[in-house]
Amino acid sequence: MERPFPRYCHHPPLHRKPANSSNLPYRWPFTATPVSFAVPTTSTPYFTRRWGRRLLLLLTALALLAGLALLLLDPWLKRSLEKQVGTQTHGQYRLQIGNLRTHLWQKSLTLRDVRLAPTGPTVADTLPRLHLRLARLDAAGLGLWALLRKGTVPLDSLTFDSLDLTVAALPRHPGRHPNRPFHQRLPMQLPGLQIGQISLINSQLTIGPAAAPTLCLPAADLRIRDLLLSAAGAADTQRLAYAAAWQLRLAHPSARAVGHALAADALFFSTRQQLVQLDSVRVRPPSVWGVEQKV
Repeated sequence: MERPFPRYCHHPPLHRKPANSSNLPYRWPFTATPVSFAVPTTSTPYFTRRWGRRLLLLLTALALLAGLALLLLDPWLKRSLEKQVGTQTHGQYRLQIGNLRTHLWQKSLTLRDVRLAPTGPTVADTLPRLHLRLARLDAAGLGLWALLRKGTVPLDSLTFDSLDLTVAALPRHPGRHPNRPFHQRLPMQLPGLQIGQISLINSQLTIGPAAAPTLCLPAADLRIRDLLLSAAGAADTQRLAYAAAWQLRLAHPSARAVGHALAADALFFSTRQQLVQLDSVRVRPPSVWGVEQKV
C-alpha cells in the first residue's frame, strides 16, 4: 500500500506522481519557478545627464559657428584689403582682387588676379602714378600667434607670380617722414617682419613714360632669402637691405640716363656667390653723335 502524502509537506516527491494529482492545487511534475535577482545598477544623476546634453549642444553650436566663420572669412578679408587701400590713398587708388582663399590649417593665403590702378586721371604729388597687375600671390607659413601678440611676425615664403608693374611718374614731393626707416612703416605698427624667402617669377617692371621709359625690365626673376624687417635687421652688418642674400636675373634690360641709352642681353647678380655678370652690354650716346658703342 502506498504511503500517504504527509500533511506538512508542501509538494509531493519529485520522483513519483501522487495518486490524487488531479485534486492538487499545482501541476505535476513540479517545476521550480526561476527566480531572478535584480543586481542594483548605478543610475546617472539627473544633473550629469543635463550638463552632458548642454555640453554636446555647446560643442555643436561652436562647430557650426566655426564653419560659418570660415565661409565668411575670405569675403570679409577681400573687402577689408580693398577698403584699406582706398582709405590709405584717400580714394585715389582702387584695389581689385579677383579671388582670395585662406587655408588656416596650412597657415597660407592665396590671391589671384590682383589689380591696382588710379581712380582718376591725376593723383597727388606725394603718390606715384602706377598700374599693377598680379596673376597670383602665395603667402605660406604665417605666424598667426605672433600677429595677435603684435610681435615680430614670421612668414615662411612669399611668392609673386607674373607681376607687371608700370610706374608712369614718381612722386614729386615726399610724404610725411621721408627719412623714416622702412621697418618703421609696417602695417598694424608691427615691430618686425621676418620672411624666409621672397620670390618674383616672370615679372615685368617699367618706370617712366611708355614712349621712352627710364627703366625697362621685360623679364625679371628675383630671390630674397631671410629678410628681417626690424631694427635688428637694419643694424645687422651681415645683411644687405635687411636680407641675408639677394639673387637677381634679368633678360634684355634697358635704361636711360643722362641722354644715354643702356641695354644688355642678360644680367645676373648674386650676393651669396659674390658675382655680377653682364652679357652684351650696349651704350648708345645721344642721337646727335650718331655713334653706338658695344662692350
